[in-house]
Amino acid sequence: MKKKISLPVMAVSAILLLGGCGTQMYDLSEDEENLVVQYSAHILAKYNIEQKDGMTAASSEETQETQKQDSQMPESQNTQSADNNMASDATGETQTQEMETMPIAEAIGHASGLTVSYKGYRVQNIYQEGDYFAVTPEDGNKLVVMKFEIKNKGKKKVRLDTEKLGITFYACFDGKNRIKETASLGTRSLSSYGETIRGGKKKTAVLLFQIPKDQADKISGETLYAEIKDTIYSLKYK
Repeated sequence: MKKKISLPVMAVSAILLLGGCGTQMYDLSEDEENLVVQYSAHILAKYNIEQKDGMTAASSEETQETQKQDSQMPESQNTQSADNNMASDATGETQTQEMETMPIAEAIGHASGLTVSYKGYRVQNIYQEGDYFAVTPEDGNKLVVMKFEIKNKGKKKVRLDTEKLGITFYACFDGKNRIKETASLGTRSLSSYGETIRGGKKKTAVLLFQIPKDQADKISGETLYAEIKDTIYSLKYK
C-alpha cells in the first residue's frame, strides 16, 4: 500500500513518507527524498507566521505584548502602517493602491529566455501530485488551482529556480481582495519551482489559493500579483 501525504495547509506531513505505518511504505527515490527535506525546510520558514528568525518561534507572551502595544497606537498611525504594508503578510486584503506591472516571466527571473502562459484555473477539494503528495484546504474552504505553461523559447537548456528568488504570490478572484498563496511542497509550485527546461520544451507549474466554499462559484476574474523584495507587482501573462 502506497502512503499518501495529506497537507492541510500548513501541516507539513512529509515525515509520513519516511516513517509511516502500514504493511508497506512508499519507496522514495533519492530525488524525492531530497525534495521532502529541501521543500519542508523552505515552506516551514516561509509560511510559519510564528517563526521570525531561523527556527526560533516567538513566545505567546511576546505575541500578546506586541498585540497590546499595537492596540494602544494612535488610530492615524495604525492606518498609515496598514497602508504602507498592504498585502505583505495578510490574506484577503482589499486592493486600494496602484502598482507597477511586470511580465510573469520577468518576475521569475527569465524575461528573455522563457514564456509563461496562463492556462486557466480549477476549483478543487484537493490538489494531488502522483501517489505521494496532496494538499487539502482548511475546513469550509476550497482550493483554486491556477495552471501555467512555461516554455523555453531558445535552443539551450534553462535552469529555473524560483525558490531562491523569495517570491510570494497573491491572487484576486473577486476584483477587490488579494489572497496569499497556499503553501505547497509539490514540485510544480511556481513559487518554489526548481527544474531545468530543455530548449523548445514546455513544463507545467501551478499556484494554489484558498477561498470559502460559498465563493467558489462567484469568481469574477483572476488577477495575479507577486511580492518581490517587499514590493508588490501586478503580473502580466498571456
